[in-house]
Amino acid sequence: TMAESYAARPGLVASGGVKPPLTPLQSECASLLRARQYRSAEIVALFELSSQEARRSRRGARTGDAAGAAASALEAATTLEILGDCAHHTNQHRRAVSFYRRAAARRHVASSSSSSTLGIDVNNPSASSVRSAAEASLLLKISRSLSSLGNIVEASAVLESVRPSSPYRTAAISMTLGGLFAASGRTAEAREAYLDALRRNPYAMEAVEMLAALGGSASMPGAAQGQRGGSRGGTEAEDVCRAAEEGMRARRRAVSEEGMGEGKEVSKEEEEEALLPVRELVSAHFLAHKNQSSSALAQFRRLDREYPDNVFLLLKIATLQLDALDVAGAESTFTRIRRIDEHSADGMDRYGQLLQQRDALPELGRLAADLLDLDDKRPEAWSCLALYHMAREDNDKAIAFVEKAISLDQRHAFAHRLRGQILLAEHRPEHAVVSFFRANEISRDVASYEGLVESYLACDKYKEAICTAKEALMSAPRDPRAITLVGLALSHGPEGRERAKKALRKALTVDPAALRPLLALTDIYASEAEFDACLDLLNGAIEAGGATSASSVACGPGGGHPRKDLLYTKLADIYAVVQNYPEALTRYHAALSMNPDNEDARRGLERLERLMRGVDPDDPDGEDDEEVSEEHEDEDGPHRDEGDSQESARYDHYG
Repeated sequence: TMAESYAARPGLVASGGVKPPLTPLQSECASLLRARQYRSAEIVALFELSSQEARRSRRGARTGDAAGAAASALEAATTLEILGDCAHHTNQHRRAVSFYRRAAARRHVASSSSSSTLGIDVNNPSASSVRSAAEASLLLKISRSLSSLGNIVEASAVLESVRPSSPYRTAAISMTLGGLFAASGRTAEAREAYLDALRRNPYAMEAVEMLAALGGSASMPGAAQGQRGGSRGGTEAEDVCRAAEEGMRARRRAVSEEGMGEGKEVSKEEEEEALLPVRELVSAHFLAHKNQSSSALAQFRRLDREYPDNVFLLLKIATLQLDALDVAGAESTFTRIRRIDEHSADGMDRYGQLLQQRDALPELGRLAADLLDLDDKRPEAWSCLALYHMAREDNDKAIAFVEKAISLDQRHAFAHRLRGQILLAEHRPEHAVVSFFRANEISRDVASYEGLVESYLACDKYKEAICTAKEALMSAPRDPRAITLVGLALSHGPEGRERAKKALRKALTVDPAALRPLLALTDIYASEAEFDACLDLLNGAIEAGGATSASSVACGPGGGHPRKDLLYTKLADIYAVVQNYPEALTRYHAALSMNPDNEDARRGLERLERLMRGVDPDDPDGEDDEEVSEEHEDEDGPHRDEGDSQESARYDHYG
């Protein structure tokens, strides 16, 4: 109960060895806090604090009454902690910090006053500066309030006083410290804090996720020793497993001792039984963060068969399907997640990107509205809004919404990556580099590397692009997207064409249906006037069913939807260059029949029609160009507005 949380504090006793109970008014405050009546609890607590101060003034200082002074200080500390809780829950974080600090000081004084009773040697420099679990709990509350104010460094400094060797260190303190260290870039300290949390609670699954993200460059059990991850610079999966097993053994000992105290015997099977497959979960997370998507996906699917309809596992599977470029499978898994738990917001912005990429704007609009209704303090809702307006080519609104998402969660990698994509679309590659770099710091995935390489190329920074592409390849050596990045970067260099061709051919060998390396290789052949090679490459891909697999999606940072129409558009472009106008005309119409919104095919068709009429296609004042533009505008313009108006109306009040 709330009363027990304030009264049952180990480490400090009054005279006679009995813990002082809550006063009647403190009990009423605890009852009000349970009912979330924070204003009422605050008013009552202020009256209680005044009464305590008045009693202390009337009583005065009594020489030698250490126990009475300790009890008085403890009583005041409890009231101040209640006031701090009221302030914290009403987002008055500076006020909360003030109350918590005063409460912690009183508890510290009370511990010092009762040091002889407690057996605490306050002069022993090796003794912990934190003298009770209650004081440690207050420091945790101070840290959380400071973190809410954005004072990350100060918040971590407060908790660092509760050393790992302290008997009052808890899993909650270690988890909070891990998050603060990660936010301030202290990666090594963050790893140690999360490992400590697992030793205290082996089922702290968030610690496993964070350790995999922070140590994703480290080697996996059984991985080749020659790989880059073989260094001890990061955390290995085995380190995490050992920490979790250590925590399990500690828990089993505690359960066994408790059972023996109650006259119960704990069987050997019960002692050795793990409640969850922690080792398998750790392995799957590390595989995923090492960009070994297929192995991680197989591991999570095995867990999914054992624990069906588990939203946590399904979200991991959907994310890995996206990383493996299985767009159809990912969308099916996201749909399944929504069917099981329609109020889950985790990862829904990635689902929104899938909807945007196949131009399903009504569905994307509904998803954004649902997420806003669910919780407008989560970044996923605002990222979906940014995707919606990006699809409508309203980049001003898109950038405003994605910055709102980032302000809600500075470590939301998807939002940083999306901001980079919008800035690239706005032809601001120098600013896009910053966003993609931040996304890559948070999560070293291929999508953020793609954005970095494209941004560097747009800035004509070929050396940086090549170095980044090679780093992506080291991170994911078997990912066709990473291999393609190397080819793209090399193709822009003055002497890298042959090496670029080799890398792009290798990417096509790994995934023959991949569209991005195919188009990049075609562009290289076209720049060298090898048009027959272009035609053979494109016709071969179409005949083989090219661009029908999900790996055809990688047409920009983060990928896209399978687009066979792009192959026909590129083929039509090549036919137009070699002046085979009938074939070009056929291919442009085929592309537009597959995707009426293909702007490249529409512009190519307009240019081709002008050429066939003998009109200069580059003359901006030609009458034919104006007539064709007006015709297509009449056909397509109103259709989009009518299709989107109902969905956009649901949340137009957000800007």
